[in-house]
Amino acid sequence: MEYYEKTFRKRLKELRKEQGISSDRLGEEIGVCGSAVRRLERGERIPKFTEIIKLCQYFNVSQDYLTGVTDY
Repeated sequence: MEYYEKTFRKRLKELRKEQGISSDRLGEEIGVCGSAVRRLERGERIPKFTEIIKLCQYFNVSQDYLTGVTDY
């Protein structure tokens, strides 16, 4: 499970930086505070299923991609 956790953290941060948005702004978009996004990126917080869905919708990626199941 460690691989998927690391991949999720890495991809979340990469997607956020590619979009040029702050963790605070992303938090607003998905309904959490910015510190919650930062904790997700550091692996200090496990995302709720609904948060994963909102992140995928926001970045227009699949859940499989975001969680590291696939590379596309």
